[in-house]
Amino acid sequence: MTAPPTLPRIPVVRIGREGLPALASMFPDRLAAILKAARRSYTPPAVAIGDRLAAQWARRSRLAEAREIADVAHRIGHPGAWLLNLSYEWSCTSAAHVGDDGRPRLLRTLDWQLPTLGATVLAVEIEDRAGPWLNLTWPGFVGSVQGMAPGRFAAAINQAPGPATWLGAPGDWLAARRIAWRSTATPPAMLLRDVFRTCGDFDTALRRLTETPVTLPVFFTLVGTAATDSAIIERMPTRARVHRPATSVTNHWLNADFFGRSHSILSPERLEAIRARLPAEAEDLAWVRPPILNERTRLAMDASPVDGALLAEGYEGETRVTERLSHRLAPAA
Repeated sequence: MTAPPTLPRIPVVRIGREGLPALASMFPDRLAAILKAARRSYTPPAVAIGDRLAAQWARRSRLAEAREIADVAHRIGHPGAWLLNLSYEWSCTSAAHVGDDGRPRLLRTLDWQLPTLGATVLAVEIEDRAGPWLNLTWPGFVGSVQGMAPGRFAAAINQAPGPATWLGAPGDWLAARRIAWRSTATPPAMLLRDVFRTCGDFDTALRRLTETPVTLPVFFTLVGTAATDSAIIERMPTRARVHRPATSVTNHWLNADFFGRSHSILSPERLEAIRARLPAEAEDLAWVRPPILNERTRLAMDASPVDGALLAEGYEGETRVTERLSHRLAPAA
């Protein structure tokens, strides 16, 4: 009987204070695969035009991370860095869970229509002003869409509904970009990265994620180290609704005051599924199955900020493409 093929590991990369742009040079093959997939999915002319527009917006709005994205763009030498860093096309399922041991955890899948992200994900250990943190990310990306700071908090981004136009999905996309490119606020992924860098505790992170203006609607799920420290933050650019304690969120509004249209896959069904599966299936990523697992799934994560323990798996659709990463990052001494 032939043994099943061994899946590749998710690399754990310790960059300390070197900076996220360095990953573009450390993992050129992974970055090349992501950019190839982007050109195949969006066409080379669309990538080039989108890259130029994103770069113009970043410089005009004086984006704090513009220099880092420019560094990545210089390292790769062709279009893609600006567009992919300022994209906002993912949908996700996120939940806060407190186990029988009292540890609060962030459970999360990331879905994105761009293939290769499951096979190219990295677990990056970073030393920053507020302490060490772990960023599940990709080479060339300088923001954060999910991560964990041991002894402080774990957090993740879900895409929220955007503007609804009579032109359907293409019109909605263009309307959202028009809003974002007129804004000088912070893109959600850059805000989350800065929160990991600078916030020393759950309460400070909650204030920043609730009060900081953002370019587009977004959901943040935030989990601290105490059983009562969890929140789902529904964000419009300058308004917020906070749900405490957090339960679960997918990609449609939980409150009745915000409006917009979600183009994610099976958002109500995924929300119903994650609520039904917890707490019985919370351990060992047992909850990661359809419809939470779907054709766009790229990553599953279980993060405990109390002790810095993390489980993660990369997916391409419903197929797991990496070994399970079981990793622990110690809090600051």
